[in-house]
Amino acid sequence: MAPRLSDHSPGFVSFGKAWRGRPPFRSHNYWPKHESFVEVIQRGWEISIPDTEQYKLITTFNISLVVHGTVAESNDFQKENENPYAVPISMDIFKVLESPLDITTTTIIKRIVSNHEAYQVCCASYHCSCCFAS
Repeated sequence: MAPRLSDHSPGFVSFGKAWRGRPPFRSHNYWPKHESFVEVIQRGWEISIPDTEQYKLITTFNISLVVHGTVAESNDFQKENENPYAVPISMDIFKVLESPLDITTTTIIKRIVSNHEAYQVCCASYHCSCCFAS
């Protein structure tokens, strides 16, 4: 302010450090004593977090269903520390499907390797019918 208009001059007063961003989380002793505390905490762990890569992938590609077959390399995914299906389960878009055949990724890979080896043995002779047309 101009000194001839007022005898007051602007000032800046600071009462400590100003918070930037989110305020810190504070826990109070009475929360664990509340009757629905455990239920609220459990529900909180079941919610999918929109910042996870899985959530972003599912929402970006508008995936409406994630499935897991009953025949798999490992069906212990729900016992693991990090369940790979946790986000789809929390979004209620996960389903276990009955596998019609007893085929896993390992059996498919073994078949491909076996067929490739058989092809190489067959084509080792220059007169095989599968490699050279007559």
